[in-house]
Amino acid sequence: MPKKPFPPHPDHKKNRLNLIHELCAHAVANRKPLIIPDTLRDDRCADIPLVVDKPRIRFYATSPRFHTHGRCLGMMCLMDTRSS
Repeated sequence: MPKKPFPPHPDHKKNRLNLIHELCAHAVANRKPLIIPDTLRDDRCADIPLVVDKPRIRFYATSPRFHTHGRCLGMMCLMDTRSS
C-alpha cells in the first residue's frame, strides 16, 4: 500500500503541516514520546516558521502509536503558545 501524505484541514497553512511532520518524525524515529518544553531553545525546531512567526508555538509534545507489527498508526500532539 503506497504511503499518502497527511491531508491538511482546509484552514491549515502548509507550514502547520510541516511543523507536525518535522517534529513527529523525531518521535517516530525514536519510537517514544517527545516533549519540547521550549521550542525556541531546541535545535530541532528553532527555525520552523510556526515557532519563530505567528502563532509562535513554544511547547510541543507528541506520542506515536504503533501497531503490534511495528508500523506507526498515528500521533497524538499537543501544542501551546506558552513554554512549560
